[in-house]
Amino acid sequence: MRVEQLDFARGDILATIGRLGEAEQAFREEIAGYPHNLSAYSSLAVVLVLADKGSQVDALFEEKW
Repeated sequence: MRVEQLDFARGDILATIGRLGEAEQAFREEIAGYPHNLSAYSSLAVVLVLADKGSQVDALFEEKW
């Protein structure tokens, strides 16, 4: 059973402590389970920029919109 916002919260905590790769995965899991969670998209975008993967941000938002 999935719980909405759980992976988002995990991603937020991981990003805060600098574990960007794990945070990215957690936000992607939140998006996969709850694609309507716009906060997960924006947080993933921030993590991608911080991890020098900013080139992936456009594709992320094109996927949603």
